[in-house]
Amino acid sequence: MELHLIRHTKTVAPTGMCYGQSDLDLEAGFEDQFDQIFIELQKICPSPAAIWSSPLKRCRILGDFLVGRYARSDLQLQLDSNLMELNFGEWECRNYNEIPQAELSHWMADLAHVAPPGGESYLQLHSRVKHFYWNMLHQKPEKTQPDRNSQTNPHVIVVTHGGVVRCFLELLLSSPLEKSFNLQIQYGKILSFRLADPE
Repeated sequence: MELHLIRHTKTVAPTGMCYGQSDLDLEAGFEDQFDQIFIELQKICPSPAAIWSSPLKRCRILGDFLVGRYARSDLQLQLDSNLMELNFGEWECRNYNEIPQAELSHWMADLAHVAPPGGESYLQLHSRVKHFYWNMLHQKPEKTQPDRNSQTNPHVIVVTHGGVVRCFLELLLSSPLEKSFNLQIQYGKILSFRLADPE
């Protein structure tokens, strides 16, 4: 299987805002970015077997766009809440400068295990991403048809968030989750991987 991870394009969130599962709009001009993403995808994924997306609209809009551009009657966007960004709980839509320093310091000292008040930790995020990943690998053939141009090697597109992409990198590259926190995942970035067949 060929897996293509895409981080959504930039949102309207102001600089410094903490947001995860808040359903924000995309920044103006996203249509041009979508066109570029599709051009890049056509080179590496001419006929995907499936397109998955986080249900949050900053991802879903891109997923719907890709389904429309591929223009196949057998291809529909599949949504999975396991692909949603980290839940920041009480910190959602607050500027980081407004969050009590003690809370922020406690969280940053152990990002993997500590959750924002009312939110979830990165380990909890990692757990649901892993759940999605294994379900995707073991999905029934009738739901994930082989790529028309590569009958034995289906391509799957996943439109999601920066935090989720970091969890995928830990799963796919077997790197410590803590190291992924410093990775910069650009908006609209496509990351492609060839996966071994599950045993």
